[in-house]
Amino acid sequence: MSEGHIRDLIEAYALGILDAGERRAVEAYLDTGDAEALAALCDASEVAARLAAAVAQEDPPARVKERLMARIGVAGRAVDEGAHGNTSALADARARPGSIVRSDVDAPPESSGGEQGVAMRARHTGQRRAWIVALVACAAAVFFAVRSADLNRQLNHTRVRLNVSVERAAVLEREVQQARHRIALGDKGVRFVEMDGVAPNRHAVGWVVLRPDGKSGIVYVYGFPAAPPGHRYQLWSYRGTRVQGNGMFTVDDRGRAVLELPVVRDAACITEFAVTIESAGGAPRPTGMFYARGENRFHDVQ
Repeated sequence: MSEGHIRDLIEAYALGILDAGERRAVEAYLDTGDAEALAALCDASEVAARLAAAVAQEDPPARVKERLMARIGVAGRAVDEGAHGNTSALADARARPGSIVRSDVDAPPESSGGEQGVAMRARHTGQRRAWIVALVACAAAVFFAVRSADLNRQLNHTRVRLNVSVERAAVLEREVQQARHRIALGDKGVRFVEMDGVAPNRHAVGWVVLRPDGKSGIVYVYGFPAAPPGHRYQLWSYRGTRVQGNGMFTVDDRGRAVLELPVVRDAACITEFAVTIESAGGAPRPTGMFYARGENRFHDVQ
């Protein structure tokens, strides 16, 4: 058996599908310590182990075992009867004088050499390669099935996070409504102003709620990024060309903040509210980036 043919049998050896002669030939070749052959055996053994782990082990149904045992019994009886008949015929022929008996049992086995032996080995090698290709395809199918399941888990996790974000937004809206109601309780003159995010911070939003007498107010913001070190957000109110700072604030890890306003006089004269990022000490006029703005379109809370 050639060295190349033995190398072709290494994968089948790892899968345990060789006959006794081929198995001894492969083992004798591996004993020589050929590095490439040993590496190929390690790779094939790993594939075989993964295939074995990927296939669920289940006991066959009882009826399958019963049918198999019945077939084995019938085949065994047929073999015994055939062997007994051949032995009796052979004995009778040998008992007759002058008879010449040739027994297939006593005939030497056909030689496996020559073209017939080469053809048989080639056919066996082709069959084993087909089995190996099929097993590798099964392993690939198992891998992609596991990968698909992992992607589905990640997709489900993303959906859960999205649902949580939607739920948090609903909670925020309820809190805003509560703040409006808390300020407006028993007072019909309360004003409500919405501030929208400014590019590139379109997700930032804010609400300003003021009493008409300017005695109190509250600002609620959401979706603001954390301010850089040494900086804070500052609220501004515009009255035409005049601008006035109305306090500074920082946001929590969810980008939220509530700012209690000091006395704001002439609320009806305010044309716009805005939020910018400024140094921690504040500024007399807006100098940093605008994050939210809202024109004076007061909504009266009834």
